[in-house]
Amino acid sequence: MIHELQQVLWVDTPKGLALVKFMIDRGIDSDLEWVTIVNETGEIWSFDNSDVKVCKNITLNRRCEWEK
Repeated sequence: MIHELQQVLWVDTPKGLALVKFMIDRGIDSDLEWVTIVNETGEIWSFDNSDVKVCKNITLNRRCEWEK
């Protein structure tokens, strides 16, 4: 199942800060896959669930690790 995110979701990735566009769920035997656009380069990368961490949630006063 592919889910297009309608809200803005920023994540920390191995390639840096990125904006999530899609989430792919391949089923119970697979990790979620996040399709992102890397902020600095504009490159499109997909990352496993274990490789990303949500950041920039103003409601919860959460910032990216590098902003602390």
